[in-house]
Amino acid sequence: MNTRLLAFVPLFAFLVASTTPMSAFAADCAPIKKDDTRAVQQRLKDHGYFAPAPTGYFGPITKAAVIAFQKKQNIDPIGTVGPKTRAALDALCIQATSGAVQGTSTAMTGLTVGTTVQPAQKIAAQEAMYVPFTSFTLTTHDTDVEVKSITVRRVGPSQNGAFDFISLFDEDNSELAYGYLKSDNTVIFKTPFTVPAGTTMKLTVVGSMQWDVMEYAAQAAGFSIESIDSSVPLSGAPLPIIGTFQVILPNLTIGRGYTSVGVEDPRGDRTQYIQDVNVRFGAVRVTAGSAENLTLRSVTWRQNGTAGSADIANVTVYVNGTPYATTNDGRDYTAVIEPWVSIPKGDAVEIQLRGDITTTGANRTIKFDIDDGAYIELWGSQFGYGIFPIPESNTDVSGSSVFLTQDGTTDTDSITPYYSGSTITISGGAITNIGK
Repeated sequence: MNTRLLAFVPLFAFLVASTTPMSAFAADCAPIKKDDTRAVQQRLKDHGYFAPAPTGYFGPITKAAVIAFQKKQNIDPIGTVGPKTRAALDALCIQATSGAVQGTSTAMTGLTVGTTVQPAQKIAAQEAMYVPFTSFTLTTHDTDVEVKSITVRRVGPSQNGAFDFISLFDEDNSELAYGYLKSDNTVIFKTPFTVPAGTTMKLTVVGSMQWDVMEYAAQAAGFSIESIDSSVPLSGAPLPIIGTFQVILPNLTIGRGYTSVGVEDPRGDRTQYIQDVNVRFGAVRVTAGSAENLTLRSVTWRQNGTAGSADIANVTVYVNGTPYATTNDGRDYTAVIEPWVSIPKGDAVEIQLRGDITTTGANRTIKFDIDDGAYIELWGSQFGYGIFPIPESNTDVSGSSVFLTQDGTTDTDSITPYYSGSTITISGGAITNIGK
């Protein structure tokens, strides 16, 4: 096992999931005494600032939680618990007993925010995608509820530069939204989604790490749910909700996936005709690196040509010849791979896209791209991180049947689209007159 990893585990090994039910909040509202660290930790835990079980030890995790609380209360965020901070903690406890936390009602109406078991403590390794940090639930009652935006803040002794982007996942590991940390340490998920009536949706904030996190080694990062903008009033757990602090380490070698143009790719622009069937739209090849086996879980292709969804039918993803139906969301065609396809270390799979051309698209174009490398959903089987595929060959700054990168080489960052497919021009065909 990595010796650097062993050096940091003891400090954070006590991090456990917060399972305190909301009904237990403020069960003990006695004023916090000076230097009573355990009472401070319990009060912070009751109100979503602190995930571990109270230990009485004032370490970096407790200090980070105190700073997050002080910022929320407009107290100078120095990380020590003085008279003003103790008074604010006591006041928050009193508010909770009266059901007046943040001015919200505790009645089960509208959208109810809930706490849940937090993610297990892991290592936030460089290159790792979708490291889990904070989980929470949203429960609806009589009607569907639209969630318009969710604001999340990075907390703890860490820096924004360690992260590439931040995502919001549902319990099926589907990405509902993503964004980038701003200078105020927040990210706002602005993609709206709906929580159906009478359901509970579990959501998790996950972070995708940069390729090089050496300068952030041993930092402990966390994320707090700061605010939720929805079509109805909120009730339930007070915000912020803080989940698990994950330790950033640069030298844990996780799996990699490498992409190249598939054998079945058209490799060039061409003309097809209306009513052509089983047309090859594109193909990529994914190879697992030597560190761990990978699983392929979904693939999303985007139709960036001028053709509409009515001009294309029976769009199907094939993985090593096995067909998987796609669902169409506007221009995005997604195939969920069930059961997951395993890619053993050193092996490869061919991902191909085929479909039919209908009668309505004459003189329009079909161009299926993969807009982002994350749209080839890969996960490592050993460490359990998401894996961003790296173009291994066939790179350029523009063109068809190529992987696009900033300077056209394999050792630079990908751009949009990640994979630029071939363009098909749809012809209506020719009419031949036969005279008598």
